[in-house]
Amino acid sequence: MGSGKTAEFLISLLVWIQSLHKNVRLGDDDSGPYAIILAPTHCGCHSWSSDDVLENRYLVLSQCMYIVLDEADLMIDMGFEPDVQKILEHMPVTNQKPDNDDAEDEQKLMANFNSKNKFRQTVMFTATMPSAEERLARTYLRHPAVVYISSAGKPVERTEQIVYMVEENAKRNKLMKILRRGKLEPPIIIFVNQKQGADVLAKRLEKFWFNACTLHGGKGQEQREFALSNLKYNPQSGCRF
Repeated sequence: MGSGKTAEFLISLLVWIQSLHKNVRLGDDDSGPYAIILAPTHCGCHSWSSDDVLENRYLVLSQCMYIVLDEADLMIDMGFEPDVQKILEHMPVTNQKPDNDDAEDEQKLMANFNSKNKFRQTVMFTATMPSAEERLARTYLRHPAVVYISSAGKPVERTEQIVYMVEENAKRNKLMKILRRGKLEPPIIIFVNQKQGADVLAKRLEKFWFNACTLHGGKGQEQREFALSNLKYNPQSGCRF
């Protein structure tokens, strides 16, 4: 079961586009899309440089006024920050939200939403907020409404943090030593940074007789529900998310 993030920004985007159709004259096909969603992917798709696509006008963003940056931290970790910036630089700038208190005035924002000259909407989702993401937010977001899940910058009070400084290639051996000590009460949740890494780790743990299941965006809904129920009702299981 997902967090509902995709549904949240898609529903908002569709409501925005529907209101656009009612209030403005639609541009021709050469004006490009009304909205664009940027998200990282590991699939084996053939890709083109964003510079080539935009500079050669295979894709134009003349009327694109709604942009979603999904998993911005992961995109930057994968090295896509220059590409994201290049795409954002091709967005229209004449309809940016004012960088003053008017940007937080509910009545003025609603009046603008119902007008023909809507402010550009930029939505950004990120699990972490290191300096690169902060820089991106400061550059392209104006008076953003920030939504935190739990407290920002600190762990849950019931959580004890123990940090081990190890080399990248020593992580798995260190993990196995910790699990074999038997001092941790199951269920145990292990977070990794890639879907494929979660599946590989699960297979490795199963070879050492650990009961393991995985939960990530590449799993179907039934697989996700099975993993969650297994974690909830089978305390001897361990799951990687």
